[in-house]
Amino acid sequence: MGRSFVRTNRFHCLIVLLTIGSSCWGDDIAMNLAVPIPPLDDQVETPGSEADRAGALTLDHAVSLALQHHPSIHEKSSTVDRFRGLRWNSTRKPNPTVGYQASEIGDNGRAGMQGVYYSQEFVTANKLGLNGQIGGWEVETARWQTEVQRLRVIGDVRQRFYDLLAARKREEILHVMEAILQDGVSLTEQLVQAGQVGRGELLQAQLRLKENELRHQNAGTQVLAAKRALEVVMGGEPINLDHVDGSLSEAVPDLNFEVELPKAIARHPAIETARAEMVRHQWAVQREQVEPIPNLQSQVGVQYDNSSYDTIVNLQFGFELPVNNRNSGRVAAACADYVQASFRAKRLELALREQFVEAFREYGVAVQTLKQIENELLPLSQENLETAQTLYKSGEMSYLGLLTAQQSYVEVLLSLNTARKDAWQAVSLIENGLLTNALTTQ
Repeated sequence: MGRSFVRTNRFHCLIVLLTIGSSCWGDDIAMNLAVPIPPLDDQVETPGSEADRAGALTLDHAVSLALQHHPSIHEKSSTVDRFRGLRWNSTRKPNPTVGYQASEIGDNGRAGMQGVYYSQEFVTANKLGLNGQIGGWEVETARWQTEVQRLRVIGDVRQRFYDLLAARKREEILHVMEAILQDGVSLTEQLVQAGQVGRGELLQAQLRLKENELRHQNAGTQVLAAKRALEVVMGGEPINLDHVDGSLSEAVPDLNFEVELPKAIARHPAIETARAEMVRHQWAVQREQVEPIPNLQSQVGVQYDNSSYDTIVNLQFGFELPVNNRNSGRVAAACADYVQASFRAKRLELALREQFVEAFREYGVAVQTLKQIENELLPLSQENLETAQTLYKSGEMSYLGLLTAQQSYVEVLLSLNTARKDAWQAVSLIENGLLTNALTTQ
């Protein structure tokens, strides 16, 4: 891209030189055309001193701010804390019961037996340990869900940041073209007054200027919309457009489907979430299987017999007999949940493979388009422009012909800008595990 913009700057200089060197227009006209035209740089620069640039909003900085302020990440993190609390509670032993008891009240006109009791349930079959395993994997599932959301936020920020860079570059290119067209209209008006061209050429120049002005205005609207969209995915953090610092001109990474897909499946948080769910259901099956094993109920009581003046101790032990309900229905349901979770993990893996096929198709199209523009269309449009300049200088081409060559060159630059954005967004999507839409996906 750097070479293309060097060519563009050279093209602007050629226009000024051709204008000054054209004797048929007269000295006054040549002097009026000798105006500076804004250069087309490939980098979206942050204006100001080095101290100002220290506060530039780079892509990494935007991602960091989003991870700090995006509400969906805090929402998912609180879910992890919730399951940690539930796990801790599920592993606690049952609380004991303390109470007052009395019997034979009024026997022989006396108070009978008065006392207190203490009862405790003893959980058997390692049920509390199994509760801890289930709760631990619920925490693990929530952690992976939080990681999914974190990657969605990162993906959203990258996509919107590239949108903003491309929108700013498009506005800049159209701004330069508008300056060229304004100069062309001024030139044509002077040539009409000098009787060297007809009014038709002036109308054509004015029409193209108005068309470009509309596109330039729309590009400004797109910049504002891209800025607002980036602010949203950053958690509402405000952005100063003057501080946005980034470029789409870096070399696009060469990604390989056979390499990227296994990496994505091995570490994809959505699949890890499903795997954690599968393990949790596996422990849940064991927990339901031991549920029929009864817990031991115990009670000890101490009473004072007001008739015999003796202290009496009562002991009581018991357990539930699982004769009517052996929890077989809940065991079957837990087994079904486990089978469902295992197939869900396989389904998500296949879905990821399918999505990767489409993502790599889009990546391949974007990279191929980018290479064709850089290696074929851009050199051809540059050669066409240089040829038009030569023919125009020798009087073999009208100004409208030169203007057409200029516009063709600018259209190629706009296409190059779009192709670079598409390529980088495709790369970002693949490297981010195809995860985006943090605000709408739960």
